[in-house]
Amino acid sequence: MIEFSHGIVGLFMFDETTDRTAIHSPENTLAFDHSMSDSDGCEAWVEENSPRKALYGELGELLYEKIDSYYFEGQSINFLIDTNKTPTFKKLSQEELPKWA
Repeated sequence: MIEFSHGIVGLFMFDETTDRTAIHSPENTLAFDHSMSDSDGCEAWVEENSPRKALYGELGELLYEKIDSYYFEGQSINFLIDTNKTPTFKKLSQEELPKWA
């Protein structure tokens, strides 16, 4: 589980159910390292001190010293989360995992 307990700067969701790009990436995430893009399943990348900070304009410059971008690729939905604090990572026990019917 990844918990962004300090809040997030921006959350972007990309639905790629009908059109996946050649590098499995939305346009604004081209700076991420996609060296593992041929593997199956979910993938994740982090870009520390991301240049995406510029997307938040003058207010972003005032509020955030730096922004880290987390990119999560699923089978058809991708998430891009910009945050100014490091999230908490916790390995879930077998009992805490969701039960799928």
